[in-house]
Amino acid sequence: MNKIKLQSILDASITKNAIFGTVACIHRGEETWLGASGNLSVQQPYFIASTTKLYVTAILLDLQQENKLSLHDPIAPFLPPFIVNGLHVYNGTDYSNTLTIAQLLSNTSGLPDYYNALK
Repeated sequence: MNKIKLQSILDASITKNAIFGTVACIHRGEETWLGASGNLSVQQPYFIASTTKLYVTAILLDLQQENKLSLHDPIAPFLPPFIVNGLHVYNGTDYSNTLTIAQLLSNTSGLPDYYNALK
C-alpha cells in the first residue's frame, strides 16, 4: 500500500466549503492504513449522523450472508438483558423480546425516535 499516495487522495478530498474533514481505514491482507485530513484525526471520535445506518446495514447484511444471523432474528440474544428488558412496552404489554433486526433496520419496530423521546 502506498501510504503517501493514499494520504494525498484524502488531502485532495478536502474542499474547505463542503468537505471539512475525512477519515479512512483501508485493510488489505495483513496491512491496515488509517488516514485523516482536514479538521479530523484518526484518534478523534466524530458523529457520522445518518451514515451510521448505512454502515450498520452493510455489516448486518454481511453477517447474514455469512449465516451468522438472519434479519428475522429477535434482537434479544444479541444485546444484554438490561438493554432489552422493558425496551418496548405498549399498552402494558412488553414487546421487547419480539423485536427483530429487520424491524429496527426498517424503522418498523414501534420504538419512538430517540431524539424526540428526549424532548
